[in-house]
Amino acid sequence: MSNHGQMRLLLVCWLLSLSIGGCVAEAWAQKRGKGVSSTDSTSSEAAGPKRGKGVSAPEEAAPKVVTATIIKEVSVKPNEGALVLFAVAEAKVLLTPVRNNREGKPLPYSLGHDDNTLNLASVTPGSYKLSITHPDYQPFTTTTTIERGKPTAVTPALVSKYGELVVGGAPPGARLLLDGQEPDPAAVKIDEQGRIVISRMPVGDHTLKISKAGYDDWSSRLEVKPGETIPVKATLAPATVTLAVKSKPNAKVYLNDEERGVVQPDGMAAISNLQPGTYKLRLLLEGFETVERSLDLTLNNRKPVEAVELVPIAESGEATENFETGIKKWAPTPTGWKLEKGGIRVSGEQVVLFKDAAEKRPFNVYRDFTLDLDVRFSNAKGAAWIIRAKDLKNYYLFELATSKSESGRKVFNFYICRDGKLELKDSRRVVEEIEKPNDSLHITVEARGDQFSHKIMVGSVPKPEPQPLGTFTDDTFSYGGIGFQAINGIEMLIQNLVIIPEKKK
Repeated sequence: MSNHGQMRLLLVCWLLSLSIGGCVAEAWAQKRGKGVSSTDSTSSEAAGPKRGKGVSAPEEAAPKVVTATIIKEVSVKPNEGALVLFAVAEAKVLLTPVRNNREGKPLPYSLGHDDNTLNLASVTPGSYKLSITHPDYQPFTTTTTIERGKPTAVTPALVSKYGELVVGGAPPGARLLLDGQEPDPAAVKIDEQGRIVISRMPVGDHTLKISKAGYDDWSSRLEVKPGETIPVKATLAPATVTLAVKSKPNAKVYLNDEERGVVQPDGMAAISNLQPGTYKLRLLLEGFETVERSLDLTLNNRKPVEAVELVPIAESGEATENFETGIKKWAPTPTGWKLEKGGIRVSGEQVVLFKDAAEKRPFNVYRDFTLDLDVRFSNAKGAAWIIRAKDLKNYYLFELATSKSESGRKVFNFYICRDGKLELKDSRRVVEEIEKPNDSLHITVEARGDQFSHKIMVGSVPKPEPQPLGTFTDDTFSYGGIGFQAINGIEMLIQNLVIIPEKKK
């Protein structure tokens, strides 16, 4: 049972005992014989001899403080009253008699440390001013009337100067500020749920701020009302960094090998919600050298700007290959190739790219160029060559096939290989006579931007000018290496090749 419930039960028992006691006393008084003073409850004076002229009124006796146990056992005399006051522990009480609109001498009382009830017996009936003070409550004053022959109960509505604040969600070790100041440590505790509890929050409007290293500050305005508990949910988000990368438009931005954005037309790419730490930054843009660097992101700079200058990929120089040194200029080392008289016999579907001795990269790189190639069909099925290879799995491939090939037709096929998967993009019928056994073919490839033109001269059928073989258009790859892949069971003899980069104006 709550404290208030216990007090109300106590009051009911006390009032009942007092009422019963008063009735018994009154009945006993009515039986008194001659010479006994009347105790009529309507009389304005206490029993006793009547005052004569010049006799002053007797001084009122001070009410007696009694415990609840004692006051229940004592009946209220018909010409007296009693007061039971429900307040708060350690309250100070002043009871001032008011007679003929004049205040008498105040009577001071104090409630104990564990007592919230003041019980007064033998109180002279009449009007009283009741004042209550307590450090935690607003001063309270009221006027009450003590009735004759029965107890009077007073339950004042005390207004607290404080409320309670309960803050949940704050990470352990967080710093709390109220109105810019740290609260008194004695007034702060952590409950069993890990919440911050401040039990003596002054009534009124306040600003609450919670902060911790590694988190964004959290703040809120709140209103504390008298005696109320204010629950607050504090949500501190981990502090993060927003990285701005400044570079060429359309460049892809990678952090720790994960694509995180593309540089916009304004030259900026923003990557938000990054935890502090070390990152590997990489920028890729077709036709430009890949840039890779390490970044240290800290909370000291929440919005860093990283400028990355992209440099166009440098093209390799003019190159000639007649296989006088075998396969030293090809990478990776081919496993299905065989040196024969007059050239290299190429077989197998391994991708092999040209790399001369001066090239420091894995293979020679060209953007716009002219390729002259002399080739023979070793098994009469055709020939195939690679241009603009970004690596061993991404490139363009062209296949000149005969009627003895897997397709069974004379066609010129254009493939795009992405991530190691060949896809036929276009095909043209071949009108030139290319199937004469052991015939030598001279093929010229011109790569200009997104256009690839092929011409052919057949050794057994000489003509004044090279004949068109087919022109294809695609912008997937803008630069790369040159090499061979003997797809669809092709075997070919490469006799000679010349690579001439396009001169820039």
